[in-house]
Amino acid sequence: MLMTSILGSLLPPGKTRSIGVTFFLLCIFAAGRANTSGDIVQDEVLGIQSLIILVQWVSFHLLHTAEREYGRVSGTVDKDEEDGSVPEIFSSLPETWLGRLVWATGLRLNLGGVGWN
Repeated sequence: MLMTSILGSLLPPGKTRSIGVTFFLLCIFAAGRANTSGDIVQDEVLGIQSLIILVQWVSFHLLHTAEREYGRVSGTVDKDEEDGSVPEIFSSLPETWLGRLVWATGLRLNLGGVGWN
């Protein structure tokens, strides 16, 4: 599920990504109930982890546009700017697919949001 969520972030924003990847994640989530290990603890942890990934996808890509609203913090805001402007503190979204893959992986794996806006 995590790899589906990360690789789905490489698709261009829009209805195709929203509907397609969400449907695929829901299918994987639903199939998890049929594939159990027999150990109640492992099954519970797998269900919770899958739900976290699903909620992250909904938050990042259905409720918001991750490419526009979530960026890596690249500096600090200096309140003593002489012209009164706020300096740019977010790094831009990478242009290459490998850079976008690294960006999407960092966004998914950093649950605490440290270093992200």
